[in-house]
Amino acid sequence: MSSVYVPDWSEVLAVSHSRGEDSNDPDAWKGLVGGWTGLQGGGKKWKDVSGFGNHGTLTNMDPATDWVIGGNSGYALDFNVSTAFVNCSSKSSLKPMGAMTLSVFAKGTSSSSGAGTAMGTMGASGFRGYMLGPDEGDRLVFMIARSSTIFVSVIVTPLSIGAEWEHWVGVYQPSQFLRLYRNSKLIGENTTSIPASQYQGNGRSLSIGNRGDSESIFVGQINRALLHNRALLHSEIQHLYQHPLDMFTPRPRVFPATVAAPPAGNRRRRLLFGAVA
Repeated sequence: MSSVYVPDWSEVLAVSHSRGEDSNDPDAWKGLVGGWTGLQGGGKKWKDVSGFGNHGTLTNMDPATDWVIGGNSGYALDFNVSTAFVNCSSKSSLKPMGAMTLSVFAKGTSSSSGAGTAMGTMGASGFRGYMLGPDEGDRLVFMIARSSTIFVSVIVTPLSIGAEWEHWVGVYQPSQFLRLYRNSKLIGENTTSIPASQYQGNGRSLSIGNRGDSESIFVGQINRALLHNRALLHSEIQHLYQHPLDMFTPRPRVFPATVAAPPAGNRRRRLLFGAVA
């Protein structure tokens, strides 16, 4: 079986600096406003490679023990206590009013005490936001807010979640649909009462490892989390699932072939290289 090339952190940073222009999957960088990858493999901050500076702070987590081997790119964060999460920015770049795609590569489920999601800004009524991940009752959920008290969702149940690494994607297209993908396959869609824009006024930061507040906890490991301010196409979601490292892998550089010197006595050699016939 052929091996898969895994880029190191310096290569990831180089691709990030070019905003993906030098990567094997430049389309994955279009509209990317938050990107956290297990290729980092350590540290108290989970660095955002999107270029928007939305770095996350490990909260109630120990970098020495909670960075573990796992996922499709070497490392993952292990959310093994009920208070563990990554606190990201509340900047406007993580509060898209229009189209949005959330995607997570994870292995885990909701906490036994209640609902749990992999990433989001969701809160209780009065603080609604967006969220993606497993929910209580073995459900997979994607939600966005239409106001501080009302949300719109697509929910698929029952599912067997938690035993294997999976890729979950939620896509919001204003006035058209919410879609939920599992391992690149469309498993749910809502086209009813889809708002023309999202409500983003709850003041919460994006959290990875819970839905956006301490009431709903994810238990398991997360290898990658992405947020785009556009609706990804199904083909793009398939590529992220089938070739998860392409967006972080530098595109091989193609150098022009070296011009070989012609044989001695050749007139072109005398003109180009100054050789004596």
